[in-house]
Amino acid sequence: MAAIATTTSQGSGQRTAVSNTLTASDTFAYTPGAGQLLFLFNPTGSTITPTIVGDTATLFYPAELGIPVAVSAGVAVPVTAGQMIVVNLDEQYKLLSPTNTITAGAGLIAILTL
Repeated sequence: MAAIATTTSQGSGQRTAVSNTLTASDTFAYTPGAGQLLFLFNPTGSTITPTIVGDTATLFYPAELGIPVAVSAGVAVPVTAGQMIVVNLDEQYKLLSPTNTITAGAGLIAILTL
């Protein structure tokens, strides 16, 4: 299990993005409200569908439903061949924890910005 390195996007000027080639299971840290983005690029010839799961995420209580919704399965993010997907992590906060795992993403190139 490899930890995904973060590229800072704060401040002015250009910076070199830290790219991470995903394995079968990788982790990353999430800070709520920090504006983190996860870029996933698929350089392979077929679709790869990783799952992002918060290590402590179990239930989410949406006010409009009044009942808990299980989020422990995480979210699947299909990335077709040659495609890049950007995941706004703050939009997925219900599914995330301070430490998160990406499984089944082997072969994808990930860039995590903060």
